[in-house]
Amino acid sequence: MPPHNFIQAGGVGGGVVPQLDAPHSASNAGDRRVTIRCMQSSISLPVTPDTSPADLLFSAANLMSHIIDPQSSIVVECYFSFGLERPLRRYERIRDVLNSWERDVQHSLLIIPGGAAEISSDLSIESVPRSHDAPPGFINFPMNLSHRPGRWNKRLITLLETGQVYSHKKPDAKLSDKDSTALCNLSDFDVYQVTDQDMLKRLKVPKKHVLAIKSQQKN
Repeated sequence: MPPHNFIQAGGVGGGVVPQLDAPHSASNAGDRRVTIRCMQSSISLPVTPDTSPADLLFSAANLMSHIIDPQSSIVVECYFSFGLERPLRRYERIRDVLNSWERDVQHSLLIIPGGAAEISSDLSIESVPRSHDAPPGFINFPMNLSHRPGRWNKRLITLLETGQVYSHKKPDAKLSDKDSTALCNLSDFDVYQVTDQDMLKRLKVPKKHVLAIKSQQKN
C-alpha cells in the first residue's frame, strides 16, 4: 500500500476518498466557471476536471490588479447558504468542490493574499503524513453540540481512525453503545468555520469559536 493511502491528491474532504467528476452526459458536466473574489474585486474563471486551488491562484495573479503571491496566498470556499467558510487544500480539485454546491453561481471562492504561514503550510500535500498507518483519532473531546438552531447540548466527541465521528455522554463510550450518536464520517464530510454574524446570532452560540460539519456531496 503506497504512502498517502489515506489522503490522496484530488479528493474532497481532505482527499480521503477521491471522487470522479461528472460524466460528459451529466447536467453539471461541460464548461463550468467559478466566481473568484479578492478584496473588493471579483472575476469568473473556467474550471476543468483537474483545476486546483493553485491553478486558480496563478490565474488570478495574472488577471487581477491585486498583488497575489500564489505560493503564500490561500483559497477559501465560501458557502453562503449557512455562512460557512473553509480554506481549500492546495491539492483538492475545484470541480469536486463545485459538485457539492447546489449551483455553481450560488457560492464563491475567496482569495486571501499572503495567508497566514501556518495555515498555508497545513494546506499543502507536503503536510500529509507519509505513513502506511491510519491517522490517529481522539476520544472524549468535550464540545457543545447543536442539531437545531439555538439548542446546544454538552457532549463528548470521539474521532475513530476510520474517520467516523460520534458523540456520547459517558466517557469512553463505544459507537455501538446506546448512549452514542453517529455524526458523520470524514471521508465525505469536512469541517467549516461559521463566520456569518447573522447566522451566529441565530444559532445562539455558547462559545467564541464555532465549527460546522458539512457533507461534500450535493445536498
